[in-house]
Amino acid sequence: MKIQLKHIVLSSLSVLITCVGYGQTNVPFISTDYQAEYIVNKGRLSGAYSSKYSNGNSKATGQLINGFKYGEWKLYDSTGTLVLHRLYNAPFQFRQIFPEQAEAEPAYNLQYNDAGYIPYFEFEQKNIKWSKRVWRNIEETDNEELFKKDRLFKLFCDLADKNSIQLYSAQNDEFTDELEYKQEKFKSISPIRYQIKEDVFFDTDRMEMETRIIGICPVAAINGKDQELFWVYLSDIREHLAKHDIKSDFWERIKTFDDLFFFRDFASSIYKESNHNGKPIEAYKQSDEIALEAERIEMAIINKEIDLLLSLAR
Repeated sequence: MKIQLKHIVLSSLSVLITCVGYGQTNVPFISTDYQAEYIVNKGRLSGAYSSKYSNGNSKATGQLINGFKYGEWKLYDSTGTLVLHRLYNAPFQFRQIFPEQAEAEPAYNLQYNDAGYIPYFEFEQKNIKWSKRVWRNIEETDNEELFKKDRLFKLFCDLADKNSIQLYSAQNDEFTDELEYKQEKFKSISPIRYQIKEDVFFDTDRMEMETRIIGICPVAAINGKDQELFWVYLSDIREHLAKHDIKSDFWERIKTFDDLFFFRDFASSIYKESNHNGKPIEAYKQSDEIALEAERIEMAIINKEIDLLLSLAR
């Protein structure tokens, strides 16, 4: 029975990997206490992932699709002893092989509600073992659906014009200052990128790391300067995003704007984390160091989940 399940999961995974294989780049990463190798495909963390301890022993092996764990994942302690073995067939859905445990209901059944989107899992704050706030830039490169004919930006403006959603001032990202929509101010603007604010957290109830987008901010070049236009609170607009179809060559599961954000089908780079007194990376790093720092934060989040799983699975 286990062999059959593994065969089904890995066969499904091979189809996904085939779809994302074009243009992929193998990337090595070295930290002080671990090293990793991962694959970037069209700006997304998609493909094989592996990491090692400083002594050279394997720490983790698995596959990622849009940053989600897929297929077979194995985690080891520093002596090389297997600590955790799981088979993932979808985001947040896995069967635990070792240590063997009774099969539990998945945190997400990935079922759509009447509004057309997948509701978030409700968690209790007491079960959050670790969390971090992260801000990202989403550029036009490798994100065609988000920028094609300015559909997403025009959707925000149209909904605001009809008073269907509330816009918030870009003076801060706390969603405290409501912004009145004025059509003449935005009608001739095209965004050059989007900024997103999100929370990453580890839930001990589900034994999984999750990332949830809090808000989205379009940025445009105005008079030669990049200007943040407004913030949109994602939870307020999910039902609207779910009504607008898109096409994803990357993953057939992505059918709407809401799917795109829920399943994280976008290329992005971190520009700030909840450290360093809230300063963006460019405030304390220079030139090529900015991209390296963004990568360090990205890899540290993956490694943090692995460390938590190793400590809690014992």
